[in-house]
Amino acid sequence: MSNNTLYLTIGGSVGVIAIIILAGYLKYKGVNILGFVQKLKSIFTTAETYTKAAEGLTEGKANQILQAADVFEKLGIEGATYAEQMLLSMQIQNDTDGSQRRELAQKYIYAFLQAHGIAITDDIKTIVQGIVEKTVLSDKTIEEINKKIDDLINTKVAALQSEVSSLADTNTKLTAENQTLNEKLANVAAQMK
Repeated sequence: MSNNTLYLTIGGSVGVIAIIILAGYLKYKGVNILGFVQKLKSIFTTAETYTKAAEGLTEGKANQILQAADVFEKLGIEGATYAEQMLLSMQIQNDTDGSQRRELAQKYIYAFLQAHGIAITDDIKTIVQGIVEKTVLSDKTIEEINKKIDDLINTKVAALQSEVSSLADTNTKLTAENQTLNEKLANVAAQMK
């Protein structure tokens, strides 16, 4: 027998003896060793269950579901961006409640799915509506979009008012110059007679 094997045997024996002595002492003190061992077993079983669940997330149906959810979320964001752009370009009007934008975002997602050979079932419609309603076009988002639109309109209105004011000033000057020229023309015509 080699020295390593001898050390391992002695160490294992001492460990077993120490555990037996510790168990006897704990039993003497009234500690429920069996309950403690069962709790440890329960903890290890729970950890094993979580480990198996985590393995399931990295492969199989759970992974496919998570990837599909990610695709739907990205489509929802793209659909909402498209709907917002349509509103900002004034192709959608009077949509203070966001219903037209929701519908347009949903149509965008349905068109994408159909283009990739996915049939639009009631389940798909429910998923798309949920994504668009809760994630992409929440009331807060609609309020933010409406604020952007109001700010854009106010900026355009201010620029147009400035331009109108400038044109009115130019018109006043031109009218005054026209009147002056008409008076000079009348004087010249009177002198020629």
